[in-house]
Amino acid sequence: MSKYCPKCGNKLKDKSRFCVKCGYDFINDDDKSRFSFNTKDMIIIILVILIVVSGAYLTFLLF
Repeated sequence: MSKYCPKCGNKLKDKSRFCVKCGYDFINDDDKSRFSFNTKDMIIIILVILIVVSGAYLTFLLF
């Protein structure tokens, strides 16, 4: 049974440790968290938090 690279889709041998086409590392893949965030995700999360906190603060000041 062959496996495929999750990054580029290249067909690999079963015992491959990395993709020969794109260099994807299968050894370190097990160490990665299921919930990894990239920079765009972190910016969106921070902006949402700031909007919620600002809205709560303004609501507190107005009432």
